[in-house]
Order: sequence, then structure tokens, then C-alpha cells
Amino acid sequence: MTDAAARDAYTAYGVDLIRTTGLLLRTTPSTIYRASILFQRFEASVEAHFRSQYISALDMPTYRNGLNEDLKRAQLDLLAVSSPTDTPSMTEKTRDAPSKHAHPAGVEYLVPNHVQLKMRTGLVPLVDLHAPLDYCIHHLSDHEDIMYLVAACLLIATKMEDPSTRIRAVVNVCMRLSLRRSGIPVTEQSKPSLPRYEDFKACVIEAEEVVLHQLGFQTFVESPYKYVLLYLNILSEPASDNAQSSISAVRGDPSAGANGTTRPSAAVVAKAARPPAALTQWMIRAVQVVNDLPRCRRLLAVPADALAIYAIQQSCPPDLTLPDKWSTAFGVSERLLKAISYRYGVYSSNSAGNRPATAALADARALSTVPLYRTVAERDQYNVAMEQLKVARETAAEASAKTSLSLSPAPPPPSSSGAAAPLPASFANPASIEELRDLIGASLPSDAVHDASRRRSRHDDDENIPVRKSRHEKRHHRRRNDDGESRRRRHHRK
Repeated sequence: MTDAAARDAYTAYGVDLIRTTGLLLRTTPSTIYRASILFQRFEASVEAHFRSQYISALDMPTYRNGLNEDLKRAQLDLLAVSSPTDTPSMTEKTRDAPSKHAHPAGVEYLVPNHVQLKMRTGLVPLVDLHAPLDYCIHHLSDHEDIMYLVAACLLIATKMEDPSTRIRAVVNVCMRLSLRRSGIPVTEQSKPSLPRYEDFKACVIEAEEVVLHQLGFQTFVESPYKYVLLYLNILSEPASDNAQSSISAVRGDPSAGANGTTRPSAAVVAKAARPPAALTQWMIRAVQVVNDLPRCRRLLAVPADALAIYAIQQSCPPDLTLPDKWSTAFGVSERLLKAISYRYGVYSSNSAGNRPATAALADARALSTVPLYRTVAERDQYNVAMEQLKVARETAAEASAKTSLSLSPAPPPPSSSGAAAPLPASFANPASIEELRDLIGASLPSDAVHDASRRRSRHDDDENIPVRKSRHEKRHHRRRNDDGESRRRRHHRK
């Protein structure tokens, strides 16, 4: 079974549950229709924003095999790094490891951790309304998500159209249907225990929050029932009042007044108050067609007035002929009517439209494989294992690098042609220095009389060493010479 057929069967099954629950609640057809459209809108929104982003069920085995190969490759890398010597077997294993592959496009769906837990009363909690379709179909019998979603849609619809319906009634009916789905015989008088009722109610409220958040609180639904009744009354409207008055005047009807006005007789009033039987049967068949239209998810975007025109056309008695271009008079083109007829015909011809939805879902579940989705806890364990292998591989690589540096011999000193040759070992002996001093006869400093605190006298050896005068001293000396010369000249004049 294809994905489209499975989606059709799942939508039809949910709408059938809503109709059954609404009939048991004795609510209005408009409430049931609104709840069905809300269910379709939610499924379409989840399909567009969540399910289309997930990795497909056909690619999940490849994705899981890729994860296992990545883990095996990380283990082989750790063994190759931690081994002191690369043995041929280890090298061959590392070489034979599969190369890194590309994962399938999409996001991996993770099952919540509470999927295997149960509440205090043994009730399965709400798992995830955004789960992939194959997961929902596979767990249709052991999970209660579909019942929580149906109850949430009905609860929203009754709050808007039938405020007299209480949440207790919705929860009780949905719980009885849930028990009947599991094979437990129940009656209308059987009621669940108070703790089980509270748990089921909490799950329904949680599902209602999810639905409202996903739909953006856009819960307005236009009902096609009012258009069906209005258009049928217009099509079967009797002759005008002027024509009836003229006919009565010609025939001499006693109900006609003196001034030409007619007084309605009792038969005319009864006929106006109660439509004929043929029109009533036509309305019933048209309403039945409208009730079946929400099972087809391909008609979700069609306006309500167009659906009403299509229902009138499909339920028209064979002995009546509709006027030409009658749908155009109501604002619906014939092209749109043909498109609606084609879409509904395609739905009616497949497995979900020509038989009960439960049988179609059973076939879809039998043909599908077990979903290979991981839980959040399994994903976390895998990530921790990969991180630990990465850290261990880095630590082993650093340790092996340090070991190789410590065991390697010291490198020889760099030698070049311009470098000085090493001195003989005899020059490192202090006695050789004394012998060299005696041979040269020069006054070489001796280590015995060397004192670090001894300072050399400036006047002893530096008397003959010229000292450079500063600029200030030169200027001062020149000024003193000039003063002495001027003094001698004055003395000579005297």
C-alpha cells in the first residue's frame, strides 16, 4: 500500500471515530462536521511541518546501518591508536573498515522516553501526535493517541457549537470506544473508575492544547449544511405570488378578495410549513453525501458552498432534471464541480473509499515493516558512547606521541662549515692556563687573586689615558681663557 492510500485510510478511520462519538453524544451534524475538518486540518499541518521533514520509513534501515558503521569505525580507530605497534591484523581491519557514507536526507524522528511507561491506572499516556504515519498505524491498537485526538477535536467543536455538551460526556464516550477497540465488551451504562477518568481527561486536555497550538487557534469551519437547505429550497420554490393570484382570479377561487388579493388557504399554509416528501428525501440524501465528504482528505480546501452544490447534484432524483448552468447561478463554476467529482471518484475507487477504514488500516499495517525509530534515551546513549570513544582516541594519540618522543635518540648537534672546531680537552684544565701564562710571559689574570668586590684605582693606571671632556667643560675652559687674556691686555695698557 502506498503512502497516499495509507494516509487516506488513517484520515477516514479518524473521521469515522468522530462520527461515531458524535452520534453517541447526540450532538448536531454541524458539530461532527466541524470536528472532522479540524481533524483533517491537524493531520495536514503535521504532514507539512513535521512528517515531511522526517527520514522516510524506506530510508530508516540505511540510516540505522550507517549509525552502526560509524560506531564500529570509531572503535577500530581507538584500537588502532591505542595499540603500541601496528600489527598487520589491526592495519587490515582499519583499512577494511567502510568509508564514511552520506546519511539520508531528513531529520531523524525520536520516540519520547515515556512510550513504554503507563499511568497509575494502566492507561497508556499521550505519546506524540506529530509521529510519522507508519509509526501511528503500527501502534494503532496499543496506543491511544488516535482516541485522544478524536476527543480533542470533538471537545473544541462542542465548545463552539454545542456548549451544553460537557467534557465529562465526551471523555466517557471516548473511553467506552477505547475499551471496545481493545475488545472489551461495554455498555452505555458502564462508567470507568474515577482515577482512570482523571487520567484520560488529562490526556484529552493535553491533546487539545497540541491541536490548538498546531492550528494556531484557527477553529472556524464553514458548514455546508446551511447551503444545502438554502439551495434546495430555492430550486424547489413554487410559482410566484402574482402568478398564483392571477390563476386564482381566473378560476374564481373564493379565497380571492374583492380587491384582487388572495388569502392563503389552509392547504397552502400546510404545504408551505411542510415541504413535500420528495424534497425531504432529496435533503436527506444530500446531507448524507455531505456527511461522507470529510472522509476524503483531498476535499479539505474546497469551499463549503461548492461542496453543497456537489451534494445536491449527486443526490438529485433520477426523475428530475436540473436547469442548465444552475450551479453558476449560485456562484460555483462547472469546472470546480468536475474537479470535486474527479477527486471524490478517485478516493471512492481506492481501498479506503470502497470499504471500511479498519480493513484498509489492517492491510496497511500488515504490509508495513516495524518502524526502526530510536527513543531519546537511545540517541543520548549513542552520542555519549561516540564522545567517549573520541576522547579516548585523542588521549591515546597524545600518550603514544609522548612515548615516541621519550624513546627516540637525541638528535646530533647541527654542524656547518663556518662553525669553529671544538677546543681540545687540555684547555679546560686550570693548570694548562698557568703553563700558558709562563710561556707567554704576559700578565694574565689569575683565578687565585681574582675578587669580584675589588675595584681598580683610577689614578694608578689611568693617568696617561686621555679623558674626553664634555661640551660644558669645553665652554667653561674657553671662557676662562678669554677672561685671562683680557686681563693681561688691560694690565699692559696701564
